[in-house]
Amino acid sequence: MREHAGGALPDLANADVVPAHRDAPEIFATPLSPDEALGNVTALLSLPHARAISELEGFLDAYAHVVGDVALRGNLVPDGHVAAILFQHGVRTLYTNDRDFRKFESLDVKNPFARLTSTRVRNPVRLQRL
Repeated sequence: MREHAGGALPDLANADVVPAHRDAPEIFATPLSPDEALGNVTALLSLPHARAISELEGFLDAYAHVVGDVALRGNLVPDGHVAAILFQHGVRTLYTNDRDFRKFESLDVKNPFARLTSTRVRNPVRLQRL
């Protein structure tokens, strides 16, 4: 089975949110400009094994199944949306350091940074154009 990298369209479309965190230096030391963020998404999607996925027919049923009894509010609303898209496309493993995704039983969440640090990142790395 060939693995693909990429993301759900709602997450990729929110790439322009990165610059909005200018008042939160703990997230990004030097935020990307909107053009840089869009450039990163464009470069990612141009890779041969990268793709963007979105809702399929029957999305509302998948959403209801994935969300189940999770009380969605705040940041969990778009997380539930992404989890349902991943479910529809057969994605069961999600690599992220966002612990909120652990609330969705359809996902096996793995933190790719777990072994690198057990504490908060002190010097965030600036994302570069791919």
